[in-house]
Amino acid sequence: MLIEVVGTRRIKKRKPIEYHINENGCWICTSHYIDNDGYPTICCNWRQRKMSRYIYERFVGKIPNKLVIRHKCDTRNCINPEHLEVGTSKENTNDMIIRGRDIKDCGENNGAAKLTQNEVNKIRTELGTKAMTLIGKEYGVSSRCIRNIRDNKTWNNIKI
Repeated sequence: MLIEVVGTRRIKKRKPIEYHINENGCWICTSHYIDNDGYPTICCNWRQRKMSRYIYERFVGKIPNKLVIRHKCDTRNCINPEHLEVGTSKENTNDMIIRGRDIKDCGENNGAAKLTQNEVNKIRTELGTKAMTLIGKEYGVSSRCIRNIRDNKTWNNIKI
């Protein structure tokens, strides 16, 4: 990241957006942070926004108030403007249900998953014998993540 000093203001130069094109024509963003929901983000006006909203506004036009960006391709990290469209939250939820994403996004199919089903099963067997912080360090996650697994707040679709 390059920063220029102009007078008393600091101007942040925008990081270039890099992507590769997959077999479906999706532009898969490779240059920016992926948030916990699996979407790339970009910093605009000193705040994080979803890259899909930024790209839509740059290439298609303004997004009306209270509308969301929907991915026609069902690929969260796709930023191809031809694969993006505006819609309501209800339409977006209906897309998810119709396309069967409401079920398959559980567990390791979730874009934000840091663990696999096998790792979760191993963690559950270790829970009575090791400290949660130690287990978390071994798997590269927080002790809160381990506690949520223990308390069935996350990964509750998997039974040992």
